[in-house]
Amino acid sequence: RVTLDVAWYYPFRFTHAQAFAASLRPDSPRQRLTIRFIRIAVIVFAALLLSSGHAVAGGARPDEIPSPDAYGLPPGRLAMLRHGINLTNWFRFPPRTDRAAIRDYLSDPAINDLARAGFSFVRLAVEPAFADTDAARSLLQAQIARLERHGLAVVIALHPRDWHLESSSTDRIALFSFWDKLAPALRGLDPQLTFPELLNEPVFPNDADGWAALQDRLRQQLRAALPHDTIVLTGNDWGSIGGLQKLMPDRVEGAPGSSFPRNRESSQPPGTSRPLAWMPALAGMTDLAPSSSRVGTNPAARTTDPNVIYSFHFYDPVELTSLAAWHAGLDRSALARLPFPAPDPPACDAAFGSTDPVTTGVARFYCDQRWTAASLETRIAAAALWAGQHHVALLAGEFGATAQLNRPARLAWLQAVRQACDAAGIGWALWGYDDAMGFNLSRPPPLRPPLDGAVLRALGLTPIKSTDRPAPNNQPRGPSVSGALINRYK
Repeated sequence: RVTLDVAWYYPFRFTHAQAFAASLRPDSPRQRLTIRFIRIAVIVFAALLLSSGHAVAGGARPDEIPSPDAYGLPPGRLAMLRHGINLTNWFRFPPRTDRAAIRDYLSDPAINDLARAGFSFVRLAVEPAFADTDAARSLLQAQIARLERHGLAVVIALHPRDWHLESSSTDRIALFSFWDKLAPALRGLDPQLTFPELLNEPVFPNDADGWAALQDRLRQQLRAALPHDTIVLTGNDWGSIGGLQKLMPDRVEGAPGSSFPRNRESSQPPGTSRPLAWMPALAGMTDLAPSSSRVGTNPAARTTDPNVIYSFHFYDPVELTSLAAWHAGLDRSALARLPFPAPDPPACDAAFGSTDPVTTGVARFYCDQRWTAASLETRIAAAALWAGQHHVALLAGEFGATAQLNRPARLAWLQAVRQACDAAGIGWALWGYDDAMGFNLSRPPPLRPPLDGAVLRALGLTPIKSTDRPAPNNQPRGPSVSGALINRYK
């Protein structure tokens, strides 16, 4: 931040230097020449520093994500994927599926409020059935275009409900067919704002290479259809950090140490690159690097496509964020009292107070882990370390905590994850707008629903005023919780 202060600091110093020079008594021609030299030197020095400060301020600020030039991405792409919100039910579980209901699910004032609050993009969950006809794809494209007209980028994330890609050739054909048919509809949209995400939370248990090879074949197909769009990729194991670490992308064009030339489109001023913001947090953490036994080695799993970004989902610890949603019959009201941060196991044990032995076991397991903001930062730094090793950009495509969780713990967890992502130079997207893990809005949302100001503040965004309806309560509405939380931990 020192460089950003140049613009005011050095004029201040300049004024004092001038005063010093003026205070010298010009008793001789030699002194007058000396004074003139001092004045000229001060002016030149100040001008150079002001120019330098402006270049840095206009290039890479400490609170910004890393420069696109560091990854070979087209300029401005990462800046659009900085602060996001998942639209979870619009094209996935809407209460009505007729064309008019889909078109009116989200109003223009509601979209405008997202932009006003500081969101730069939305991640739009799309179930394949909502893009299976020309009319359906046309409607989807029109709504994406409407979001983009409000200045929001859109990640189009495929969310199949019951595909089994590991074992079903029919489902694999459906995957390729989905993007083959949707790509022409996306081609007319601005590639600066349109980000196709090949698949939400691929599973492929114990077969990271199988998923990586399938993903790369699909990426090649989509790249031929959308040559300029940034494609979002992910690892197996429900899109987890562990799945991400098993991928092995090649170095890409423009990456440090790459044999490829730098992106010629980059507008980054020379000399303004900086180390990634997360590097100081990784000191002494080399043990988090993926071992060779866990890294995919299939050549088909590697991509030299520079115009991609890698995504992961983050809900750790799930005993807290989902109240152990994968386990039926637990005392959720007791789990909802769990604290965060929880550095003191005895104090944590005393907080939930359940008489159910199974619930008590889950809660004590959580308490014994001593979760704090530093714990979350360590997990996210592991993803950042992987990205640094492979010179690729990252996106935390989902994170959230149920509205049933006590409010202080929930807000503290949301803020801690957001701050960890920001510190690591990772864009993020809250799950979700119309879901209990995020803003907990109804389906469909009201005309202009209020956005919880405390949640916005936890996300580092700007609370906005709305008088349409009272603030959301803490009871979840409709389908909730990412599939990873229900199925991954069964």
